[in-house]
Formats: sequence, structure tokens, C-alpha cells
Amino acid sequence: MSSKLVRWCGIAAMLGSAVEILVAPFVTSAYSLTEVGADLVPPWEPALGNALGPLFAFASPEAVYETYGKSHFLVFLGLLFGLLGLRAWRGERAGRLERWGYHLSLVGFLLNLPGNVLDYWVPGNSSTREFVGDWGFLFGTVLGLLLVTAGSIALGVALLRAGEAHLPAWLLVLALPGAVLLGLLGFSNAPANPMLWYGFAWLLLGHFLWTRSTEKAQQPAHAD
Repeated sequence: MSSKLVRWCGIAAMLGSAVEILVAPFVTSAYSLTEVGADLVPPWEPALGNALGPLFAFASPEAVYETYGKSHFLVFLGLLFGLLGLRAWRGERAGRLERWGYHLSLVGFLLNLPGNVLDYWVPGNSSTREFVGDWGFLFGTVLGLLLVTAGSIALGVALLRAGEAHLPAWLLVLALPGAVLLGLLGFSNAPANPMLWYGFAWLLLGHFLWTRSTEKAQQPAHAD
């Protein structure tokens, strides 16, 4: 993979991360306005709702939530390209732990893409729609996020051991405490939690890729 393509993957990761950072408060707030999310109102929601009321009133609460929830497809896609760019840039230097982290994260993001489609894009309110959405959420979103979390921690540890991208690597390592922190701040629905945390991590990782080339990928493998 060329240096230019790795940089484009970095840009994709930054764009996906920016979408997540921007939309996570809207998804979380919109979910709290639905019937099923009424018990999960974040402490900052009244202020956001009062300031940006029209952005939550253009349709029914459920339709508004689904509209914002669809944006996560772009987030997963952008971070997937970022992951591919990171793997290409690291190349043969990636050790066993880093490769495990890459593959777990790859499967997780690939599961989240159809999970998002089944959860937010399938129209209608029938029992079939609910059945499809529930299974999409369980096997796409939940399982996908668990794999992304495990893979991210492994990737973060491997990058720290390799001396690469220290700050975003630490954010990946701290994925679980980060999810707890986001929950305390009111981001209690998935996939906004933990994807908002990964948004910050991959914004930095995407910039890292954008400013690097693939020349080092020809160096000998890093031993675990």
C-alpha cells in the first residue's frame, strides 16, 4: 500500500472520528427522549434540548433517534479504513499481539456495519422490524463493540511497546475506564458509548497516519 493511500486512510479515520464526536451528544439526547430511553436522561440533555430544540423536533422521538443513529455507519466505516491504514503502515513490524488486536478490531467493525443497518435503517414498526433490530443490535452492535474493545486494548498495548503513537495508544489501552467515564457523564447508550472514546483515540491515530509514510513497513518484524 502506498504512502498516499495510508494517508487517505488516516483522513478517513479523522473524518469518522469527527462525525462521532459531533453526533454522540445528539444520539444520546435523542435516545433519552424516546419511550425506551426515558430513564437514561443525561444531566446535560435539558440544556442541549433547549438550545437546539428544532434538531430534536423535526419528527417523532424514535424517528429523530434513528436519524442520528444512522450516522454511526460513517463512523464505523471511517475507523475501519483507519484500521486498515494502520495495519498497512505497521506492516511486517507488527508483532503477534498487534496482529491479534488488528483482527479483533477488524471483525468488530465489520460486524458493526450490518448491525447499524439492521438497527437503524430497516423501516417500519412491525414485530419483524423489532426482531431484526434486536438481533442486529445484539450480534452487530454489542458483539462488535466487545471485539473492538478487546482489539483496541491489544493494539494500544502493542503500539506502546513499539514506541508508536503514545497518546492515542494510551486512549486505546484505557478503553474500559473510558467507557465507565462516559457513562458517568451521561453517555449510557450504545454505540455512542464507547464509540465516543474511540472517536478521540482515532482522531489522533488518523492524524498520526496522515503525517507518516509507509517506509518503515519494510523494517524487520517487531518481536513480542
